[in-house]
Amino acid sequence: MAITRADLNPHGVPLTPVQEINQERLVYVANELERRSGVPVRVSSPLRTAEEHKAIYKKLGRNPPKRSNHLFRNLDGSEGTASAVDLVDRDDRLKKYILANHSADKSILVELDIYIEDPSCTDTWLHVQTTAPASGNRIFIPFARASKK
Repeated sequence: MAITRADLNPHGVPLTPVQEINQERLVYVANELERRSGVPVRVSSPLRTAEEHKAIYKKLGRNPPKRSNHLFRNLDGSEGTASAVDLVDRDDRLKKYILANHSADKSILVELDIYIEDPSCTDTWLHVQTTAPASGNRIFIPFARASKK
């Protein structure tokens, strides 16, 4: 089942031209991951409103980061990138596929020009983003997790 723009932006939030490009790239990446891995891909956390973002972190008992690549408008009022999606991965099949196809010689992350949160930080999902994290690492520790240590 192919991922669509509606899956990534279920509220139909109007986006900037840059956010539109980021969303198109995420649709391509999600569908390409499904095609290459053979694992059906479903969205677990799409583009979020500020209220949804706050609710997610409240449920975790933590303060939400003011900026997230899942947001079209950051909590600090700045424009968000709308460049991230969480994909359902309860059995770790997507994570295992990506890690098996990521090496210094050849990397699916480089081929698709994507970045993922370290699989040890994502229990039942795979976080994918099309913009580089501050570290620049293709596999990175999310800021919210790193700042808790």
